[in-house]
Amino acid sequence: MDSSRATTPARPHLRRDLQGIRGLGVILVVVGHLAQWPPGAFAMLDMFFVLSGFLITGILIAAFPRYGPGFFVVFYLARFRRLIPAAVAVIAVTVAAWYLLFNSTIGALTARDGVWALLLAVNWHFASNGTDYFADQRPSPLLHYWSLSVEEQFYAVWPLLIFLVLLAWHRHAGRRTAHPDPERVLLVVLGLVTAGMFAYSCWHSAAAPRTAYFSTLDRSWEFGIGALLAVLAPRLARMPAWTSRRLGWGGAVGLIALLFVPPGGLAFPAPWGLGPALTTAVIIAGGIDRDTRYLRIIDNRPMVYLGDISYSVYLVHLPVNLALRPWFEPGAPAYYASTVALTVVASLACFYLVEQPLRFAPALMTAPERRRRAGRPRRGASPRVLQLGWLGVSLVVAAALMAASLHSAPAPASASSERAAAAPSGGHAVTLLERQQERLIDALAAPDFPDFDPPLGALSLEQWSHEEAADGCVDVSEAEVASCRFARPAATKLAVVVGDSFAIAWMPGIRAALEPRGWAVQQLTLAACPTWTLSSYLTPEGKPFEDCAEHHALVESLVQQQHPDLVVLASGGGEVRNSERPDMPHDGFVVAQQGLAATLASMPIARTVVLAPSPPHADLVACIHRFGVPQDCTSSPDADWYDHVDGETAATAAAGARYVQTRDWFCVADVCPGFVGRTPVTADGSHLTVEFSEQLAPLLRRALIGPG
Repeated sequence: MDSSRATTPARPHLRRDLQGIRGLGVILVVVGHLAQWPPGAFAMLDMFFVLSGFLITGILIAAFPRYGPGFFVVFYLARFRRLIPAAVAVIAVTVAAWYLLFNSTIGALTARDGVWALLLAVNWHFASNGTDYFADQRPSPLLHYWSLSVEEQFYAVWPLLIFLVLLAWHRHAGRRTAHPDPERVLLVVLGLVTAGMFAYSCWHSAAAPRTAYFSTLDRSWEFGIGALLAVLAPRLARMPAWTSRRLGWGGAVGLIALLFVPPGGLAFPAPWGLGPALTTAVIIAGGIDRDTRYLRIIDNRPMVYLGDISYSVYLVHLPVNLALRPWFEPGAPAYYASTVALTVVASLACFYLVEQPLRFAPALMTAPERRRRAGRPRRGASPRVLQLGWLGVSLVVAAALMAASLHSAPAPASASSERAAAAPSGGHAVTLLERQQERLIDALAAPDFPDFDPPLGALSLEQWSHEEAADGCVDVSEAEVASCRFARPAATKLAVVVGDSFAIAWMPGIRAALEPRGWAVQQLTLAACPTWTLSSYLTPEGKPFEDCAEHHALVESLVQQQHPDLVVLASGGGEVRNSERPDMPHDGFVVAQQGLAATLASMPIARTVVLAPSPPHADLVACIHRFGVPQDCTSSPDADWYDHVDGETAATAAAGARYVQTRDWFCVADVCPGFVGRTPVTADGSHLTVEFSEQLAPLLRRALIGPG
């Protein structure tokens, strides 16, 4: 049996249905990022991974007998021409645009992401930073490059595996007359690898879903499913026509249905990703060596063309989306229209000016490829296409600049009228609040952004956590209790502070309020563990937070032992997840009321104060741009925040403890500035900066221990 048997799993030809799937997929990715709809649009990347595994594995199997070991050079050079020039061009334009449109801090962060993207390792960069793909407050315009990194990391290893398997088969076949088909050998090896990677992904997706989302290892099984189809292609091509059609329609209907089915309680990317992966595999299998025009939903000229330019569309869509977002009100029709228009123009420019010309540039081809392509028409852009492309870019940029010039934030009320509305009358406590309200009113009326202190470059949750963790007291265990007590030598009273990272953010202000008055402050905090006693609390990654229950038991024990003169409970006002239904949040009012009531039952009520959470604020790093005004960075308490405050108020009143409402420390008539004076209010839109927390010390002192 000669070596041509190794090519039996034939190289897949260009299929219109697969190009149509690409077109449909990229439309849904664009719409998903633009409108956060449909709920399962993010699963289109699973489809792309399966499709990639099918096409690339078929190419690799076909290339081996033709080139031998030299197929590595041919393969990687083709991958370089296909992907790298357009990707580098979009990175360069995006980084430059972010420096020009936004501020130097966000520009530097984008440049850092760009470096990781150029290194084809940005997925691990995002994973190590704890990026939440679905809820990140500062989405990077290069966030979508994670999938390109995953793909290229996978193909750094996959060709070598296939080469070694086929090489071993050839050597084995040369020594024996009876030997298994290469198809069977590949099926066994690739099947075992795929099954193993799927099992690993199921475990890791449940254990660390944020990391798993970006992990190459957790995505490898999706490429593997496509690869197995490529190996099975000759057998699948022998299916009856009626079977193929049913597979094609069944896969298409299943894939579309999954767009409207959120993962629910299943972990992602595995096992939930198995649905879109298998439906894509069914579509691929149904169209092998078949006329797929019966699938008009994807096999039509517009969809096929979108599939042709899908890579350029994917590269440009997120930077365009995020670049235009600050100029429009949320949900404005003009925002959607402008984003779609500029995405179309930028995609065509990228495709015709960068992707195609460099993909087929003779200088980037091997000599055999140049000879093979000799006489074929160049695949670049005609002069007329270039002219139309640049004209389109110019028109859309001009329209965006016009929209920016017309964009104006709501005019703030006059400082005098706000003061008249906000000013109470009375004694010392009123004077402190009155003074704070005046500072807030001045901030709301500020015509320009100040020279911030701390600077924007110091504002991030990562840096905030590092500063707050300098004393090692973010997550306080029994071993750290003594080292997390802060006091001056003459301290005679003890205050205990209990809560999550929001309580940690209050600590600079509480210490500044109490320590000069002879108090010791004992910090008993655990990040992401609120003061509410819950049996079903989940971490932000969706895992049961067993440490939180243990921490509550430790706090209760220490409070009973230390007999503090004051207990301060403080938590964030965010969403709490239900372990029975991870896709459904708890009702905020019920959680805060019942959970806090259970905690208060173990506290010395007469000496316990519950501190309301600070309202959510604008993230200054994300909201400040070159043409912006301070009013762009205002915010208002949302319904979730009020639900939690109402629930905490009810629970505190029922228990007989004291509740400190903090909204007026941050907001005037429900409008909250992002900075006061030169001081940013929060480090990340949620957690107070150290400097602003300390500025609240007089208000905290009055609220916690009264005048004096």
